[in-house]
Amino acid sequence: MRSRPGFIFLIAFVAVRAVIAYAVCPSFNSGISGGTMESSLLDEASGIAASRQNSNVFWVHNDKGGLARLFAFNSSGTHLGIYTLSGADATDYEDIAIGPGPVAENDYIYVADTGDNNRKRSSVTVYRVAEPAVSSTQPEVTISLTGVEALTLTYPDNIYDSETLLVDPISGDIFLVTRDRQGKGDTHVYRKPAPHVNNSTTVLQYITTIVVESEYEIKGGDISPSGDKIILRPHDSDDPVSGMLFNRAEGTNLWEAFDSTPCSIPLIFEPQGEAICFDANGCGYYTLSEGINPPLYYYSTTSACPKPIQAGDVDGDGTVNIVDLSTMGGMWLENACDKSGLAANWKLNGNANDSTSNSYHATVFGDPVWNPEGYIEMNGDDYLEVTGYNGITGTGSRTVAGWINTSATQPGSIVSWGDSSYYGGKWNFEVLDYNGTSGALQIEVMGDGKIVGSTDLRDGQWHHIAAVLKDDGAPDVNQTRLFVDGKRETLSLHISGSINTGNLDNVLIGALVDGSGSVIQKFNGKLADVRIYNEALSDEQILNLAITGCAKPDAVNLDGFEGVDYFDFAILQNNWQDSI
Repeated sequence: MRSRPGFIFLIAFVAVRAVIAYAVCPSFNSGISGGTMESSLLDEASGIAASRQNSNVFWVHNDKGGLARLFAFNSSGTHLGIYTLSGADATDYEDIAIGPGPVAENDYIYVADTGDNNRKRSSVTVYRVAEPAVSSTQPEVTISLTGVEALTLTYPDNIYDSETLLVDPISGDIFLVTRDRQGKGDTHVYRKPAPHVNNSTTVLQYITTIVVESEYEIKGGDISPSGDKIILRPHDSDDPVSGMLFNRAEGTNLWEAFDSTPCSIPLIFEPQGEAICFDANGCGYYTLSEGINPPLYYYSTTSACPKPIQAGDVDGDGTVNIVDLSTMGGMWLENACDKSGLAANWKLNGNANDSTSNSYHATVFGDPVWNPEGYIEMNGDDYLEVTGYNGITGTGSRTVAGWINTSATQPGSIVSWGDSSYYGGKWNFEVLDYNGTSGALQIEVMGDGKIVGSTDLRDGQWHHIAAVLKDDGAPDVNQTRLFVDGKRETLSLHISGSINTGNLDNVLIGALVDGSGSVIQKFNGKLADVRIYNEALSDEQILNLAITGCAKPDAVNLDGFEGVDYFDFAILQNNWQDSI
């Protein structure tokens, strides 16, 4: 049903850094110049981005009037080459970012052609291209980049000049931050949700307004590689100004960070300074100004920068050695997946038992088929009932996840519980043929409140699905996050409705109890590995769950799959650093 990915992918996957929520403002040293930019062709540097897959490589571009090209430099300012964007125009490039794209293993360069000093452009464009391989010591080259994608964007309410591009490394969403040219101190944030389709035109979503000093204009910004911090560069051509850093809590949307008070970070006074970016580790940041041969300033963190995680370094001492091997040996073939927060897990691999210590075993109704490959097949007349377990009630945080495979017109309910006698009392996770995109995931809470995803799942293929709600005291169904195959869903329909899930009905798998007590919406298709967590998993944990079956891998579980086994030892051996 679900195959184990290749060995190389496993090494890459377990090295992904977790998103960390900082409780306090990080501190940075004053900027120090590591060198000046060599090329005289770069005279109006407006945006900068640090490569994450090419060590010590930076991408820079000129401002308005430049060509459709990027400059590659290293941290000493050494010019490494010019990379033209084949087929792209260049009206007014303002910022650049690194982010995810169609191929998960690749980084992509995003270029914002979004400048509009006179505010006359009816649309703007963000270009995307796969990041090429570059060496920080290579001689200067001139290369044309092909496969450049154009994403046309329009604002829903006005015309703006935007000089800041943010690409969320977690969701892949694009954000434009406007420049306030009217001196009101209002900086607006607009969003283009992922996925991004070449040659498409999208109306941006207004997200929020950031209040800054009226004399300041936001000229640049970036998101840290792990997605936990956002920096914005205010600008005043006459006086020094500090930068703004927003901390992003784990499992939250990027724009929620803008609701908090920003941290103040140092900026060297550069009268024409616009460009800013995090370094490849997210431990410090760089700034760059317009002009011929400008200096590249680096602002390092005042605290220790975490070393890159080494797969197999179980004790965290920076080396993979005999101590790590001994630790892993003690857990051979034992379950090394952190299952905290997992309230129930019905694997459905031959029975309806709950594999957790809570023993919420289900009773089978009907005559489903138990497939030896590890799933249950229902025909629209079967369902499971978990007597004595009422799921997550009230406003409690929750995550529901599982695997589905269906081609039925009306697949039905996947997991449900609660009380249908009052608005907001039900929790129904389903796939139906009405409301928003047909065949998409849906959460209904009784009454009008519902959200619907945008992916039609009725293709006869296996899909990992999840719904996540975080309790903020008065949650609304619109705050629920839907996921398909580890990726956040764009909603095709959302109708507000408060959530206060009742405790009348037992948890049903593959059906729903309506207000009269009848069992309806019986699922037609295949189900496997259905889970309920009593917490809101983060986006990264959902991705872990979809790929490996383990939302929270332990340190010794190197490949992320449940159980410490040969594959984990193979990864450790590959990273062995000591002689034996």
